Amino acid sequence: MAETNNKPTDKPTEGEAVRERLKTSDLIPRLLCVLIAVVIWLYVMSNESPDYERTFSGVTVAIENTALLSSEYDLSVISGYGERADITVTGKKSDLISYSLEDIIPSVDVSGITEPGKHQLSISVTTPDGCATNSVSPTSIEIYVDRIATKTVPVKVNIVSVQHDQSITLGVTTPDVSAVTVSGPATVIDAAEAAVVDLELGELTTGVTARGALRVVTEEGATIDNPYLTLSQNSVGVNVPVYIEKEIPIMVGTKYGYFNESNAVISVTPKKLTVRADPALLAGVESFEIATIDEKQINSNETQIVSINLPDGVENLSGVSSASISVTHKNTVKKSIVVDDVSIRNPNNLKYTLLTDSVNVVLRAPTDIADKLTSADVRLAAELNYSGITGVVQVPVTVTVSSEYTGTVYELGEYAVSVMIEK
Repeated sequence: MAETNNKPTDKPTEGEAVRERLKTSDLIPRLLCVLIAVVIWLYVMSNESPDYERTFSGVTVAIENTALLSSEYDLSVISGYGERADITVTGKKSDLISYSLEDIIPSVDVSGITEPGKHQLSISVTTPDGCATNSVSPTSIEIYVDRIATKTVPVKVNIVSVQHDQSITLGVTTPDVSAVTVSGPATVIDAAEAAVVDLELGELTTGVTARGALRVVTEEGATIDNPYLTLSQNSVGVNVPVYIEKEIPIMVGTKYGYFNESNAVISVTPKKLTVRADPALLAGVESFEIATIDEKQINSNETQIVSINLPDGVENLSGVSSASISVTHKNTVKKSIVVDDVSIRNPNNLKYTLLTDSVNVVLRAPTDIADKLTSADVRLAAELNYSGITGVVQVPVTVTVSSEYTGTVYELGEYAVSVMIEK
């Protein structure tokens, strides 16, 4: 006989299945509604809430009504410019994130100041519409106000340290400007007496130009250390000369080199000069040549007085401004020779007539040679270097002595011949 199964089945009924499907389909819209609500809430709190904060750090504090301060009371703001503050503002995030430092304006007003001195002024802040100031740090700044004064003071040089050889003397230092203008609070400027440049020169062997910063000092020499003091220039250059004194012989040169120990004696009075100059100018200098003698212009023994002119930068300490130069011939004589052969050079092909038949040339020659000289040993040459000139002209003549006597025999004076230049 078959056994009957009476166990209950797990399969839900049709009604239960319908109800289950309804629950599942309703959950998704509900979740979406919740999610959208959360997003909207977050957006409103982040962008539309009026309680969002933002801090602007290091905003420069403006100083207002300085022109009024100057015009009404003859006062100027000495310090307070460039002070900064941190400003915290509240408002909508969507607004605040679009602002920059230029939109937040902290300021102090100096229109209420009537007397010089230091003043503590509260900072006020101007913000864009829809934005409110929450906090300011600091809440105030100190403003220093005074009357501005200007004064011209001399520049003085203070040599802090220098070393040099005992033979060297330090000269008078000269700054590149003799005075500067100082400006600042009247009470400070009244005490200003000079602007000093301090120089540490080290070891000097020659003159130098040094540069140094200026400091303003009182009559007693105390430095005025005031941050509101300004100078027309903050530094100066200083010429620092150094000198050495030295006794140096003086001598005379010759134009052609004909004079030597065997045929002439040249004496100079004074023989030496005491001079002062930068050591670099006198380095290697053994003597000074004060004049150059033209041997061809000295016919006989003679004495000349010449001015003593020394190189630039060399000072004559001897107290004499001129020298006596004596020339004495020895072992030479003068000899006259008539020369009638004159060579004419005519580069422009002029039509001319030589009017001079002969030239009397005076020579100076060693005594043992003079008697041997003849007109054959002397050549004369002239050049007609003219253009557009007619009539009688004096043409300079060049005298040339035979090469056998070069350097020992020479003409005295200058010579010319007469030439008629025709059209």
